[in-house]
Amino acid sequence: MQATFVNRSVGGGLGARMHRRVRLAGLAVAAVAALGGATACGGGPEAIDAADLVGEWTPVEGASVGARNGSPQGSDHATESGRFLLPDGPNIAWSLRIDEANAGGFIGEWCSPKLCEPAVGAVRRDGTAVMADEDSTFTLARYGDELEGCVVSAGESLQVAVCFTLRRS
Repeated sequence: MQATFVNRSVGGGLGARMHRRVRLAGLAVAAVAALGGATACGGGPEAIDAADLVGEWTPVEGASVGARNGSPQGSDHATESGRFLLPDGPNIAWSLRIDEANAGGFIGEWCSPKLCEPAVGAVRRDGTAVMADEDSTFTLARYGDELEGCVVSAGESLQVAVCFTLRRS
């Protein structure tokens, strides 16, 4: 892409300088477009490859945001009852272990410090992933060596909408 500017001045004065500036600006826009725009500037997630998920992912402390409300009746995860905004409220150090992956699907466990639940997932066409355990659904996005996960769980006694960061251990 090249911007053009007609230089009608004699001796290359202001018109010539404007021509160079407009041409450089056009080249800069073309370079950003060629590098992928927002992704090149660190703005978007990278594509997840299911095979690269295999392993243990542990929480990044202080990186959880969101809210919980209610009482986890019958839960063995030692979750406190009440209304909490994170990261200020009590948080459980959940971890993710992926045991198998093949052709965009993966199987593993989503674990609190006390109990693990089976989890299954699939990589979406846009490079993000979805996952489900016994009672919640998740979205996953990859940013370098970290996964951002968001969980939504809607029940009569407990509602959860929390995003967290995991790092491969």
